[in-house]
Amino acid sequence: MKQLFIVLLLCPFVANAQVSSVDWYAMSGVKSAHVTEGRNNFDSPIAEIGFGMNLKGFAIDVWSAKATNNQSWETGFTLGYTFNLFEVLKWTPQYYRFDQNAKGERDASDEIINNFSISPSRYLDVTARHIYVPKNNSQYLLVGINGKFRLANDCQWVFSPYAKQEIDHGYSRAGFSGLNNIRFGAELSRPVTTNLNVSFDLNYSIAQKGVLLDKGRDQLWGGAYLSLSF
Repeated sequence: MKQLFIVLLLCPFVANAQVSSVDWYAMSGVKSAHVTEGRNNFDSPIAEIGFGMNLKGFAIDVWSAKATNNQSWETGFTLGYTFNLFEVLKWTPQYYRFDQNAKGERDASDEIINNFSISPSRYLDVTARHIYVPKNNSQYLLVGINGKFRLANDCQWVFSPYAKQEIDHGYSRAGFSGLNNIRFGAELSRPVTTNLNVSFDLNYSIAQKGVLLDKGRDQLWGGAYLSLSF
């Protein structure tokens, strides 16, 4: 309800903007697992939906996922703004709120996130994502590289591989600081119509010390998604 209140509070300001300058989107998808920080949170495939808007760099996003094999669920709300610096550098500070019921265990958190992206070429991005949780002073860092390649000059399919190193500081495991997991994978996407896009992804996470201390293991998962912009 807190997320909905904030969205409703901002609606008058959005309504006063020129409609043509606001980009809206909606998405839905299915995944074979809900994996974050190298851990399978729900032990189940999930179905997810989301919607959001972007107005000249200012963005709101609401997302929800539900396990198909048990009662686990998660919701998320993101509020942020993207600064374009020096043409090749982007900085996106965000407020993120999530609520979760993971196999009967409830959790919720307010997080401050800073995303950085450097684009040395049109085919490559170098990224960093820092998460800070004020309530327990925990932190989480992801650093990685993302590629984006059209399969052929006259082909609409786009291949986007990535690799990330994830580092924990009390975020996923209290009292632990160190390497958590390495994650890599790829997305294959293409437009179906002018506004509709379809994509598929496949991901693999290699457990490092943070995950292994929780008796975790490597994870393999994938998904299929539809996104609509208007």
